[in-house]
Amino acid sequence: MASRIEKTETEKAYYAGYVDGEGCITLSKNKGSNKWHTTPIFYYLEVMVANTHPETLFDLKRDFGGSIYGDRRRSPNKTVYRWRIICSKALIFLETILPYLRQKRKQAELMIEYQKKIGAKEFWKGQGIKLTIEESRRREDLYKQMRELNRRGI
Repeated sequence: MASRIEKTETEKAYYAGYVDGEGCITLSKNKGSNKWHTTPIFYYLEVMVANTHPETLFDLKRDFGGSIYGDRRRSPNKTVYRWRIICSKALIFLETILPYLRQKRKQAELMIEYQKKIGAKEFWKGQGIKLTIEESRRREDLYKQMRELNRRGI
């Protein structure tokens, strides 16, 4: 996959509308100390889009990578499909659709800035990276800011 995805302006706008309506852009937080991470807490950019019709989700996966999974727990009569992309691939996706985002533009701008600052090294190669207290607080504050921006009803 190229570092920048060549899509038509119409495709970019369509994907942006899909994310605005059906998606979530966030800074996810997980506790470490598993086989991949030994730091107490790590943060990573995540974009997720959910829908009961998976066709566009498969297009997103084909064009940008990521993964798709189905879930029947929340809707026993229909499978809800979720496309998920993280870190550097999510950065490329957000940069591609940013000019067309409306509802989630602020989240995208914050996460683009965050991912560019940390790069890919921490999530994939950074097992055991110790953050300074200041950096840990900065990331926690950003995590809380993203949660507030993504709160329903705002």
